[in-house]
Order: sequence, then C-alpha cells, then structure tokens
Amino acid sequence: MKIILAGACGSLGRAITNLAEEDQDFQIVLGFDRKASDQAAVKAGQASFPVVDALPENKLADVLIDFSLPAALDEILAYGKKTLTPLVLCATGYSEAEEEKIRKTAKNLPILKSDNLSVGINMMEKMVELLAGSLADFDIEIVESHHRNKADAPSGTALMLFQAANEGRGGKLKPLPGRSGHYDSRDENEVGISSLRGGSVFSDHSVFFFGQDEVLEIRHSVGSNKIFALGAIKAGRFLADRDPGFYTMADVLNA
Repeated sequence: MKIILAGACGSLGRAITNLAEEDQDFQIVLGFDRKASDQAAVKAGQASFPVVDALPENKLADVLIDFSLPAALDEILAYGKKTLTPLVLCATGYSEAEEEKIRKTAKNLPILKSDNLSVGINMMEKMVELLAGSLADFDIEIVESHHRNKADAPSGTALMLFQAANEGRGGKLKPLPGRSGHYDSRDENEVGISSLRGGSVFSDHSVFFFGQDEVLEIRHSVGSNKIFALGAIKAGRFLADRDPGFYTMADVLNA
C-alpha cells in the first residue's frame, strides 16, 4: 500500500514514519505538511521521503492519511476529488461547516473520518452507548486529559463518547463543556465534559456513571501514539478499495 502522509512533520506523522521503518507492508511515497519549508521541522520529523508544502496535481498513492489540522482540509479534499484518492481523516476540531464539506465530498470518493483510531476507544464507544441506555437514571460525566500542546477542547474523542451516550439515551442529552459558576440543581439530561491539559499526556478519557450510592467508571488511557498510527494503517487498508461513501472506524472493526 502506497501512502501520502499529511501532517508528516507532526508527532503522529512521525509515528507512522517509524512504523514504515519497521518493515511494515506499506510505503510512504510523499509527505505533506505546511511546515515543509522549515527544514528544522522536516529534520525533526526524520522523514525518509519527500515532504512538500502543497499537494501535487497527480495521483501518487492508494490512500492519503491525514494527521494535520483542519486548516489543511480544503486542500486535502480538493486533492481527493481531483485524483480520486481515498482519504483517512484523523484531525480533530472540525467546524460544523467543515464536517458538512467532508460528508458532501464522500459522495464522490471513499472517506473515513475518526476522532480516535484506537481499537480500544472504539470498543469503549459501544460500551458507553449500551450503558447509557441500560443505566437510564444514572448521571453521566466525561473527563479527558491531553498534552499541553493540544489545540482543541473538548477533544474529538470526548465529543465522540458524548454522542455515544446520547445515542443510548435517545438523543435527549445536552453537553456542558467545562463546569463553572453556581447551579441550583443538576439537569438530568446534561453531561459535563471536563478537559485537562498538561505535560506529555497522550490521551486519557473517562466516562462516569453516577447512581445512588454507586459509581461506574470506564476509562481508556494511551501509553504512546503508536496505537493511533497502527489504527491509521488499518483504516487505510480497509479504505483503499472501497466504494465512495463516508466510513468510520466502526466499519473497519466490523469488516
């Protein structure tokens, strides 16, 4: 499998580069990063392939894997449409308008979007939906922690877990990002989402179910970003020969 790697100079781009150097059965043919003109950034990325700051005009790979930022979305979608290259979108922090662009483009080519490529977190998503429905009278809270440089809050994964809980409760829940101030009482349909930022934490998510005199916590913690790189490659293999459409990691796990 031949890959174009967007966000090649970032930490997750480096994780995929390291996998490729471990004799994995895939090849990175081109890196795309808006920092490509910064030679120090490219050197830090340890790229053994060309890294450019603009995508080419022609099709070079079986799939493009994107670990960049939402600011690069328009260029990546345009490249996908022009070359019919399947896209694995792993960035977080998209606006509602950008989410709509992604789904519209997926009518013409296969696109897989995931806020978290970990197999464990995707299983956690299923469990949260099930428990939210089964524990109908329990209050739900979500807490997530990431490294000090993460740009968006709450994390895309925290929002994904909220949506899972909301599905389990029939769409009645309301997110409350960051509790602050005074409350007379807690709305039974609100879900507090708290974000912690500091140090070098890769990713840590907990969903709490608070009942009368009991608490159930489901937690997922990541020790390194290698699991996201492995998930991205798994998603790329799945997507490379699919028909146009919008896919998620649930499709990969169910394949």
